[in-house]
Amino acid sequence: MDSVTDMWMSKVRASKRGSANGKRHPHQPAVLIWLVETAHIDSSRMVNWTNSKSQLTRAIKSKGGQGSPESPITALLKAGILEITGGNPSSTASAPAARLALNQVNPNFGLPIDVWNEITNDSGMKNRLLKQLETQLDK
Repeated sequence: MDSVTDMWMSKVRASKRGSANGKRHPHQPAVLIWLVETAHIDSSRMVNWTNSKSQLTRAIKSKGGQGSPESPITALLKAGILEITGGNPSSTASAPAARLALNQVNPNFGLPIDVWNEITNDSGMKNRLLKQLETQLDK
């Protein structure tokens, strides 16, 4: 039987992502990798938009992306891949509109609780998930 994390990863693989010249943007997997990597560092599952946006921008750039995390965050929220508290920005298609919405609402967001519990209690699961997310960078 698949774990909660395996089922969540199936949803990640099926999610719609931006692309250019036939290559998918790395923004969404980069955001998810950052959230998974930081799961053991801080005992808090949710991160605040204002406090994390510069770190997320660096994470996207480190994986070969350009731009900022607003559009991938709103896309991941819309797809139900991330959870949110403290207000939900309206779904937006453009980065400037997404930035405005996130800045106005300033939500907390993070991995689903069951996924977070699995990866913080099982380092093997966390490492396997990171490898699967890394493969999404090239697809």
